[in-house]
Amino acid sequence: MIEDVRMAAAKIETAAFELFEESLGEEYRRVLKEKLGASENVERAVAGFETERTLDEGIYEWTLHLFLLDRAREFGVLGGPETIQAVELRGLGAVGQGRARFRDAHPPCRHCGIPLFERLAPRCQLCGGDLKQKVA
Repeated sequence: MIEDVRMAAAKIETAAFELFEESLGEEYRRVLKEKLGASENVERAVAGFETERTLDEGIYEWTLHLFLLDRAREFGVLGGPETIQAVELRGLGAVGQGRARFRDAHPPCRHCGIPLFERLAPRCQLCGGDLKQKVA
């Protein structure tokens, strides 16, 4: 059976969430590799920031299309509402829900502002800021 991924709002939301997490993991790996340089501990340090996709590739492709559409809409380069199909509007809503879920799961560090990879981490893995200590 072939599924029309454009109509699968729950899957689009999950794909958006996973793509945001994937991007965050890439950022963490990049920053840590930069900080640690040629250390032999680099691979072990960045291994904890891997993510896994759980859906079929077509969902991610459609969700990436929606990300681009959302960015174009944000920058005002779309001609108006008639340039977006109803199925895309529904998909953009699901992307928004995935973004909200991501922000809830990965709040920003109070010290550097970068989303935390682990919501309840005792300290930020990037800036080292103590997350249990109150910030004035």
